[in-house]
Amino acid sequence: GYYDYLTSSQDYANDWITAYDNVVYNLRLCQKEAGTAGQNNLEGAALILEGMQVGTLTALFGSVPYSQAAQPSLTSTPKFDPQVTVYGEVQATLDSGIALLNSNKAALPADIYSSGGNPDEWLALAYSEKAKFEMQLARFDGYTTADLNNVITWAKEGIVNTDGSQDVNFLHTNGVYNGDMNLWYSFGVDDRSGYVDAHRSFEIPMMESYGMGQQMNYYFDTSASPVDLNYNNGFSATSPFPIFRASEGNLLIAEAYARMGDVSSARTYLNAAITYNNNMFGDSTAAYASTDAAVSSQSAILQ
Repeated sequence: GYYDYLTSSQDYANDWITAYDNVVYNLRLCQKEAGTAGQNNLEGAALILEGMQVGTLTALFGSVPYSQAAQPSLTSTPKFDPQVTVYGEVQATLDSGIALLNSNKAALPADIYSSGGNPDEWLALAYSEKAKFEMQLARFDGYTTADLNNVITWAKEGIVNTDGSQDVNFLHTNGVYNGDMNLWYSFGVDDRSGYVDAHRSFEIPMMESYGMGQQMNYYFDTSASPVDLNYNNGFSATSPFPIFRASEGNLLIAEAYARMGDVSSARTYLNAAITYNNNMFGDSTAAYASTDAAVSSQSAILQ
């Protein structure tokens, strides 16, 4: 049958409350307290998190508040800044975080990610985020050589190791409901069982065609009817949530080289991403040879 779902402004306000009141404002408090205490490493990490948060917001929503955001003493109705402007401010925030963390590369007293407070891993994450947001900004600029060179430089400073040793994940150690449980598992099993499945996923036939069967089985239960997410593996209660992986870093570099017409270098980093997937999931996907049609030209790689 049919169901009516009535929406109110609060349904949409919750996203902004979470983004700004719960995240950006609290990160600003952390920055202030850490700065007062002379903990440049913690202040730097909080700035990196702010850059990641606001960069993601502008990527999702376009123009968003930033220059006046999370400043209740200034205004309760911050203006919306143009997306291009926000990307520039995000890069400046990430740069400030990098500079502060470099000035005191002591281990962080606590860590929400899998990096265990290691400042070098946080710096790699910051550079990876800079590369990601620069590639998004590059679309506005028509993929200029300057933008693409920035992507390459920053991504190489970031998370690229094909053994996964630099990957940053959000951990769900105990898998406790309403605690540290993987949210995909919480939604798909405990909260809304049966609401979604994967029987029309484009990823499954794509993974099959590229010989990525092990990775496919990690994330999907193809024996279920209908095909569903694999809540015993990739989406289990304790499965980590990837924040940034080396595959993404290598693919950013590959795309940047491809857009500059350097097909050989693009192929090298595309193959590095394949190596990463093989290492992490146990597949045996073959690397691309220079004679393969899929990587024979700039247009072939970018299609």
